[in-house]
Amino acid sequence: MKYIKMLGLLAVAATALMAFAGIASATTIQSPTGSDLPAGSVIKAQLKAGSVAKLTNSFGAAIECKKSTIEGEITKAGSPTETVEGTVKKEQLTFSECNDHVTVLKGGTLQIHTTGEKADHNGILTATGFEVTTVRTSLNLHCVWTAGPAGFINLGHVTGGGPAVLKASATISRTAGSAFCGSTGTWTAEYEVTSPNPLYVV
Repeated sequence: MKYIKMLGLLAVAATALMAFAGIASATTIQSPTGSDLPAGSVIKAQLKAGSVAKLTNSFGAAIECKKSTIEGEITKAGSPTETVEGTVKKEQLTFSECNDHVTVLKGGTLQIHTTGEKADHNGILTATGFEVTTVRTSLNLHCVWTAGPAGFINLGHVTGGGPAVLKASATISRTAGSAFCGSTGTWTAEYEVTSPNPLYVV
């Protein structure tokens, strides 16, 4: 029986590693098609018109922002053996016109990975290090949220094109503040890449 259980655990572990390998495949990003963006290139995105950036805690309470921008610099351009990586400084992630207080405490690191189907020019976005604090004024409820406190998390999907679209849907951790915030939150947002335009994941 122990042997069968061990085989089962090994099978689960192998499946998880294969899934991760599919996400973490080597990548470059291009603008236009056929022209790789080098390290030092800057990517800018803003919240898609008509959408909101929304952080919902595990009890269902949500804070929404009508405006948000992201700007980051490519630090690793990607190659057949290395995925694309970039940094976003604290001041390069902004939220405004929110229904309560949102403050960015720390920037972080983003990675873009191919989906495994390079011809579709789409990718997977992962993140770590970002830290944001929210305050529910009516409840005096202070929460600190971190994306990937223990490493990279799956942040969402990149659809290549002109413009490219970054669709975030991620579970983030409460790392400080009131327990009434809940232990986790869900962050959703949809951004359009304003520069460079177009942008493709390869």
